[in-house]
Amino acid sequence: MKKIKLAFIIVVVLSLQQFQLKAQAPTWSLENCISYALENNLTIKQYKLNVDLAKIDQEQSKYALLPSINANASNSKNYGLSVNPVTSASSYSSYNSFSTGINSQVTILGGGQKINNYKAQTFDLAAEQASFEKVKNDITLMVINYYLNVLYNQDLVAVSQEQLKISTQQFERANKNFEVGNITQGDLLESKAQLARDQLNLTNSENQLSIAKLNLLQLLDRDPAEQLQIQKPANILPNLNSGVQYQFADIYQTAEARLPDVKLYDFKYQSAAKSVSISKAALFPTLGFGMGLNSNYVSLARETFKGQLQDNFGQYWGFSLNVPIFNSRNANSNIKRAKINLANATINTQTARLNLSKSIAQALNDLKAAEKKYESTVKSNAALKESFKYNQQKFDVGLINAVDFIISKNNLSKSEAERVQALYELILRQKLVDFYLGNPLTF
Repeated sequence: MKKIKLAFIIVVVLSLQQFQLKAQAPTWSLENCISYALENNLTIKQYKLNVDLAKIDQEQSKYALLPSINANASNSKNYGLSVNPVTSASSYSSYNSFSTGINSQVTILGGGQKINNYKAQTFDLAAEQASFEKVKNDITLMVINYYLNVLYNQDLVAVSQEQLKISTQQFERANKNFEVGNITQGDLLESKAQLARDQLNLTNSENQLSIAKLNLLQLLDRDPAEQLQIQKPANILPNLNSGVQYQFADIYQTAEARLPDVKLYDFKYQSAAKSVSISKAALFPTLGFGMGLNSNYVSLARETFKGQLQDNFGQYWGFSLNVPIFNSRNANSNIKRAKINLANATINTQTARLNLSKSIAQALNDLKAAEKKYESTVKSNAALKESFKYNQQKFDVGLINAVDFIISKNNLSKSEAERVQALYELILRQKLVDFYLGNPLTF
């Protein structure tokens, strides 16, 4: 019986462990965050719908190049005074009539309006696809930024916890030294006040971490109440002096050819150029060709339904010419508008290239500055660690007072925070340059 109870307890414990494992929030890597955002972000979904709409417009403009074909049929019942369709005389009679036909129309010459409209819609589709790719890149960079911000605040929490641990130990020592008369009551109160400040710093760091996680969850369009667990990459340390090997011209050439930022406006320029041609087409004559087949049936005639359709069968074909003479200068106004839009598109394209150039130059400068800052904070932090270690030994034996010790400790705490900030700033700057180069953005 005891063995049965033991086995039952073991099963229950294992089941609870499995339930706890399942209940735990999943751990998100940077790769998971990026892929999830690209699939579920609502802004990206909206831009994808814009691409779908542009595809419909482009397909419609392509089919508009083909001839139109329409079939028709009508059936009616006539009462009272009417013209007899057989004798062409007016009489009071009732009869049934039926007619059917099929016709086709095609534009032979139209100033290139339809073909230019198809080309313009093709460029518009390419522009929407480029916009779609650009917003995916923007979201990817935002995910990296928010992800690193979570890691940064996690490290700050760790720094705050370590500082609180030191303050707790020092307060315990100060309390013992006060009891034996080695330090004054003022020193004890200073240690107690520092302990309270470090407790507050930890609370603030934890709050900032919660905000960072919330920002990432909102970017991923997930439940804000979710317990987000972030996986810290094993190799988080950046490569120093990486900015020295980068050349601005090479990065710009790669970025312009690969990224959609400039292509987007190039496509819009091409579409605007075709719009000028479309507006000019209104000044040219339009030549069309049409043909059709038709037949009818009237119940007043003696022939059968089939016989009348055969006897009344007719065909036609012909050309139509439309020559614009005066249209209240609508065509001229549309041409002027299209040319202004083309000039604006030219400026937008030049601006896009200039903005990309500025962004790359700024990214390289920021990377070099971040590397220098990180190296300085690492050296400063190492020196302050040694200084604090020495001051801690002096404080323990009463060679310095609590105020001097707390100043040394706070300097180290500030140095730790600056080192962590410089670390993640450098990582972010390196990832941005990797983005322009097309390198993997993951760790």
